[in-house]
Amino acid sequence: MKLSKIKIVFLSFVLFILIVYSVNYIKLFLDTRHIDTSPEASIEQYLKSNTNDYQIKSINIKEQEFRNRIYTVECDCSFKNEQNRGNQRYYFYLIDDLGWIVAKHERIAE
Repeated sequence: MKLSKIKIVFLSFVLFILIVYSVNYIKLFLDTRHIDTSPEASIEQYLKSNTNDYQIKSINIKEQEFRNRIYTVECDCSFKNEQNRGNQRYYFYLIDDLGWIVAKHERIAE
């Protein structure tokens, strides 16, 4: 069977597309292994993205709805930098067992 130039170009294009999609899929799969479902690690990661100058006072899981997979985590944090000075409380929800999402946060009067 003789391959024409058009078939060779078409097959190489299809092979290129398959390689690109497989690389993107593997990259996405490898990125998800960095997601940590522990509340402490996720809260640490979130707070580090805002500021490096903080201290976590307490982390408490307040309510659990097992069938909905919703967990509310309360975190009291003390910030020392000018922008976030004072204590704040964060409420997190666990989304599809992948990671914690900040639902709301509020400043706590000292």
